[in-house]
Amino acid sequence: MLTKIAYSARNLFCWAFVGNYWLFVAMEKPAEVYQKSVIEMDRIWVAAQFEALLPLAAEWVIEMERQILSEGVPLSEKEIVDATGAGVQQPGRVRLLRVDSIPTPIHPQLKAAAEVIAFLTPATRGLTLQYGIFIRSDCWRDRALIVHELVHTAQYERLGGILPFLRKYLFECITTGYPESPMEQEAITLVARICRE
Repeated sequence: MLTKIAYSARNLFCWAFVGNYWLFVAMEKPAEVYQKSVIEMDRIWVAAQFEALLPLAAEWVIEMERQILSEGVPLSEKEIVDATGAGVQQPGRVRLLRVDSIPTPIHPQLKAAAEVIAFLTPATRGLTLQYGIFIRSDCWRDRALIVHELVHTAQYERLGGILPFLRKYLFECITTGYPESPMEQEAITLVARICRE
């Protein structure tokens, strides 16, 4: 995390202390460059903490999936057809849980990491945790959203479960960015194809 920042007299550059390193940042447009630099430094922090955060994330996913599987509802017949089209091998295991807002981790490091990569924001409409899917109540039974989340269930299956999925998915979100990550792009592409049929 960014711990110190020192500006030049004219704000044309700054030195930022991140962890044990001083980084020099040019300031053509001080506010914009500073903000981008802080975001990049935070991403560097998340990347450096990745292996330590991964087991915490997996524990949270297991806990949330357990809640959804016990309180959620099974897919409708049409959603089962969509799940099969999205590549889900065991659509009968999937449960949907209607919530007012998508839960976020309470662990401080996980919460901070999610904020840095712009994951699980108030705008989040759905979240897949292997066979459990949270759906925000104002989006309940939204076909395109559910298909998108079902693609993620198929990815969990294809990659071999929670930990392998999180390792690949979160690494892509950190390095490429959440909406641009290949796994998100796969979901977007499949939604367009399936919902067109």
